[in-house]
Amino acid sequence: MTKQSPGHRLSDAQYLEHLTRKLFVSGFAWAPVNKKWPRFREVFYDFDPETVADMPEPLLDELARDAGIIRNRVKIRATVKNAGEMLLISERHGSFWAYLRSLDGLEYEARAKRIVRRFACVGPNTVYYFLHDCGEPVPSVKPDGVG
Repeated sequence: MTKQSPGHRLSDAQYLEHLTRKLFVSGFAWAPVNKKWPRFREVFYDFDPETVADMPEPLLDELARDAGIIRNRVKIRATVKNAGEMLLISERHGSFWAYLRSLDGLEYEARAKRIVRRFACVGPNTVYYFLHDCGEPVPSVKPDGVG
């Protein structure tokens, strides 16, 4: 594990946005996701976890037809599920940042596994780059399964 100290505190909405961005980039190219990201912010209500978690199924069906975003139904639904999970974590720990602090004593692999288990469509690549982009400690040498 690196000796890097934890990143600065982000809002739960910022964490959800980072996680969602990594989720949509996974298995895809950065350029189209970056180009469409302003529309993602709009349709996912600036990634407010409470609002996103309450998005009704008919709206998700509309999003799956919206050419302004990446129209992957599985990842759209995962974003809603992940917002709900973020709310549960925040209720228990006070914030997602506090949850991450509760994992500080763990080696990277254990931290990553806990996060992967909690969130939909999140694997080794997604969690590594999510934590990295949020300023959280990650190994300087990428673990197996991270490209």
